[in-house]
Amino acid sequence: MITINSFEVARMLSRIIVYFITALNLLKSIFVTLLHDSETCFASMEGINDRITTHLKVQLAVNALAPFQELGTFFLLLMGLVVFVVANFVTIKLYDSMPFPAYAFFVSVSVVVAIIVNLTLPLAHGVLDASTEMKRRWGALMVREGDKLELKCGRRRLKGMQPFFLWAGFAGSKMLRLNKETKVQYFEQVISWTVTLLLSTSEGLAG
Repeated sequence: MITINSFEVARMLSRIIVYFITALNLLKSIFVTLLHDSETCFASMEGINDRITTHLKVQLAVNALAPFQELGTFFLLLMGLVVFVVANFVTIKLYDSMPFPAYAFFVSVSVVVAIIVNLTLPLAHGVLDASTEMKRRWGALMVREGDKLELKCGRRRLKGMQPFFLWAGFAGSKMLRLNKETKVQYFEQVISWTVTLLLSTSEGLAG
């Protein structure tokens, strides 16, 4: 029963992770397409306004699901942190006292979690980078000559357009913004918890 339940939990988590990565890829593709359009497809205020509207529609659609996304992201980060630390602890501490198949399992868990973190967190801040770069380039295009009222309205719309942030949180509280520093902070936390667990175990055995 334990094996079956563990398998079902692992399958459910894998499916959630795949859905999350797919959603991040979709968002990044939309924003990268809008970013490339600003260079090749248009240079008019009408075109800029259309793409600002598209950006806002995407942002509103994702915000409607934000409570679920934030909770899911928080759960995945926390679960991954705990699993990563335990797997690292077993890999370092018990390498000479476990059967090889069991030891290899924990080593593979560490590798898989590291790969997942390296896949998801860069995608999350890639969405933010593309959104920020869009705002910068569209602002640069608005310095061209044109109808002053149209330019003024366009600049106000662009000023009100917020870069797209993804958060991890719980019960409506935004606890962690996913950006370039998140991956570094995550691995720093993993190393810190692993070292703390190793030292506390060594002190307990010595005592």
